[in-house]
Amino acid sequence: MTRTTTRARGSLEAGEIITVARRLIEHHGLDAFSMRKLAAELGVNPMTIYLRFENKDRLLEAVAADALGEIDLPHESGSPSERAVELAIAVRRHLLESRELLAVIPSAEALDAAMLRATDAGLEIMRDGGLAGADAVAGFRALFWHAVGFAMNHDAIRARQSASLAQVALDDPGRYPTLAELGSHFTDPDPDAVYVIATRALVNGLLGHPSDRSDHRQRKDRP
Repeated sequence: MTRTTTRARGSLEAGEIITVARRLIEHHGLDAFSMRKLAAELGVNPMTIYLRFENKDRLLEAVAADALGEIDLPHESGSPSERAVELAIAVRRHLLESRELLAVIPSAEALDAAMLRATDAGLEIMRDGGLAGADAVAGFRALFWHAVGFAMNHDAIRARQSASLAQVALDDPGRYPTLAELGSHFTDPDPDAVYVIATRALVNGLLGHPSDRSDHRQRKDRP
């Protein structure tokens, strides 16, 4: 319900503005959001909001950062590989839930800044999995942007029709023999299942057996 009370100038804090803006966006969608509606909900003149945020874009960026920062982190139990998969699934799920707000994040750097808790947790997992320094950072970046990419392409993956590939196999089996052999398995993809398979493969590559990494480092350090 829209508030009708007026407020003293300077009594409105940025955190309250963000909280109410998030609620309006979650209930009515980003397209229906306006500074005037937000001001009415807060019980203030629209110009009062501009004392805290210079424009609507800056406010939406703050709202997005607030929402994206609330990711559920994986439990501390389990192997580093299990935790890495759990974190990647959580990041993608959180981004999917915040897709409208994700669209207002202005840059990759802003997205990184909005998800510092996930970054800290991911680096800890990489370190616990045996990666150090730049390797840990590179490993986390691969996992994080893997999650972002799948989240941003979720609808495209779901909409993809795989029946056409099976038809190609039937039409020209001599030219595409392996596709002809496996074409019947090209059913319409489940984005969630595809993501889990891809994530496990990525994590297995990043956090393989410790002895494998040790041998790799020894080879890399040789003159």
